[in-house]
Amino acid sequence: KTIDIVVSMEKDPISIIIVGVGGGDFSAMERLDGDGDALSSSTGKQCNRDLVQFVHMDDCANGDVLAQELLEEVPDQFMHWADSSGLVTQYSNLNFLDVLEKPEGGPQSADPRPGEIIRRTSLSAVSSLGLGSQAGTPPRSPLLGTNLGPFSR
Repeated sequence: KTIDIVVSMEKDPISIIIVGVGGGDFSAMERLDGDGDALSSSTGKQCNRDLVQFVHMDDCANGDVLAQELLEEVPDQFMHWADSSGLVTQYSNLNFLDVLEKPEGGPQSADPRPGEIIRRTSLSAVSSLGLGSQAGTPPRSPLLGTNLGPFSR
């Protein structure tokens, strides 16, 4: 039933992040992650994009690694959704590290933090959709009605 629900959400702008805690059997969560094969519903409908990221907490050395592993697929998931929805097809081959801006007066970060990549990628993607209010101002969230930036470390 869970797989049917996930497959039914394929066209929705959603990413599902699951953290496995403890020593239980997480094979069902790994199956939901679907990194190997596409998920198929009980009716045979295949999910054409990756919605789920599963990480077992014990596989991560520390909180930073856990965060990096959990958020690793979200930018691609967002872009696949946007591309399949026809929103930003011109950015479907975007290299997410390319969207990192150079800090004022300094070189581009050689080792950005995972959240930095996602925040800046999200801002770039939202800006490309024309949701910013004016040049130089942060874009606004169409769902929240609030500014999406500026972001800091």
